[in-house]
Amino acid sequence: MAQTVSDLEITGYSAERTRGRVVVTSYRRTERLVRGLKGAAVVWGVTALGAFIPVAHFVIVPVGAFFGFYLFLQRFRAHLVPKDCSGTCPDCGLEQVFDVGAVWCPPARVTCLRCSRSLTLVETR
Repeated sequence: MAQTVSDLEITGYSAERTRGRVVVTSYRRTERLVRGLKGAAVVWGVTALGAFIPVAHFVIVPVGAFFGFYLFLQRFRAHLVPKDCSGTCPDCGLEQVFDVGAVWCPPARVTCLRCSRSLTLVETR
């Protein structure tokens, strides 16, 4: 697992561009496998407890089994995971932490918390 810090250029509706920063963690194949198995194990553990609930187990067990497998695949495929992404909205000037999702794939689209405008985050070299 290695973390890198990248600078961002943030664009919105106005012609002004602002700066931001993102910390991205990159996982090797074995680390992604362990991450995926841990997530699936938690879901399957809770699903196993649901097997003892009469009638509800007909829904809980199949849904839990499917969701555990889905979570495993999502975590296993995530090579780059953003840990911290922050910057200033070029339209309203609010400095904020952005929610960019579970996988870092620039250019990323986010929404400003104050003005609700769509922003684009692009890595600068």
